[in-house]
Amino acid sequence: GMLRSASMRWRDDTRLASLLELLDTKPEFVERWSRHDVTDKTVSSKALHHPDHGRLTLRYEVMNLADDGQQLITWLPGDETTARVIDRDRHGAPVSPARLRVVGKA
Repeated sequence: GMLRSASMRWRDDTRLASLLELLDTKPEFVERWSRHDVTDKTVSSKALHHPDHGRLTLRYEVMNLADDGQQLITWLPGDETTARVIDRDRHGAPVSPARLRVVGKA
């Protein structure tokens, strides 16, 4: 379903078209493709192994912007343990899964 969604979004991409042509020779793909399922994964979670803190769970939400393929993705702690690690129990500098910076001027 996600591949079908991508094929509609990037219908002019020649590399994607080549991949779909190759896959179209595989009976299992043809069967699934013929169902016309279309999905965008917009909410889910990822489990990560941090070398110092062990297993961390991050929840993410995806919002598709306009029709040009841009997305806004937010990451939030998925459980209390992860929230404590990111927040560091409010002691010291937080451990961030990403470094944010301003790009351009408003």
